[in-house]
Amino acid sequence: MPSSSADPSSKLPLKPIPGSYGHPFFGAIKDRLDYFYNQGRDEFFATRVQKYHSTIIKTNMPPGPFIAQNPRVIALLDAVSFPVLFDSSKVEKRNVLLELSSLQFPSPEATVTCLSQLFTDIEDKISSQKKAFFNSLSDATSFSFLFRLFCEKDPSSTKIGSKGPTMIDKWIALQLAPLATLNPPSFLKYLDDLLLHTFPFPFFLVKSDYKKLYEAFYEHSAPILDKAESFGIKRVKLATTLCFLHVLTLMQA
Repeated sequence: MPSSSADPSSKLPLKPIPGSYGHPFFGAIKDRLDYFYNQGRDEFFATRVQKYHSTIIKTNMPPGPFIAQNPRVIALLDAVSFPVLFDSSKVEKRNVLLELSSLQFPSPEATVTCLSQLFTDIEDKISSQKKAFFNSLSDATSFSFLFRLFCEKDPSSTKIGSKGPTMIDKWIALQLAPLATLNPPSFLKYLDDLLLHTFPFPFFLVKSDYKKLYEAFYEHSAPILDKAESFGIKRVKLATTLCFLHVLTLMQA
C-alpha cells in the first residue's frame, strides 16, 4: 500500500504545456499590443486561460523586441502551480545567495536610530506642512538602514548625501518604463508603444547618479568586499550587487 505521504501528482501523466509564442518576432509584438492596449493585463491572461483550458500557458511577455532578447515565458496563473517555483527538486537554483559569515547586522541601537529618525521626520513634516508623505520618508529610512547594514556609515555623511532614494527612484523608473503605458487614446497606441516598449532608454540619463551610488558602496563596504574576494568574488561584482539590493528593497517598500 503506498505511503500516505506520497505525492499523488507524481503519478499523473505529463502533458505538453499549452499556449503559443507565435512568430519569433511578430508574435511577441502582437502579444505586447494585446497586453497593453487591445485587451489589458487581466483580459490578456483570462482569454488565454479560457482558450487553452489551462492556468499554465506559454506566452510572450512585454516588452519584447527590441528590449528583451527572449520574451518567451511559461506563465503560472493559479495558486496550486506557483509554489513549484520554490521546489528545489524541480527548479534548479544556483548562484542566487551569497552568505558572508563575517556580516554583522546593525545593533539594536542602530535600528532604533533609523526608526526614531523616521518618526522625527514625520512629525517635522506634519508640524511644518500639516501633512507628511509616508512612502518617501519610509524610503529614506530603508535606504539609510541598508547602507548602515553594509557600510556601517550614515549615507548622509557620504557623497550620496540625502539623495540616495531619489537616485534609486530615477534608476527604477528607467528600468520599469518599458513595462508601463501612458494609456493614450487608441489612435495613439502605436506611438506610445514605439516610445516606451520598443527601444531601451539610454543609460546616460542615470549614469551620474549610479556612479555616485556605486562609488559610495565600493568605498565604504570594504570589509564585506574583502570577505567576498576571499570567496573568489570580484569586488566590482559585489558592489554592483549591493546597488541592486537597495533598488529591490525600495521597490518593495
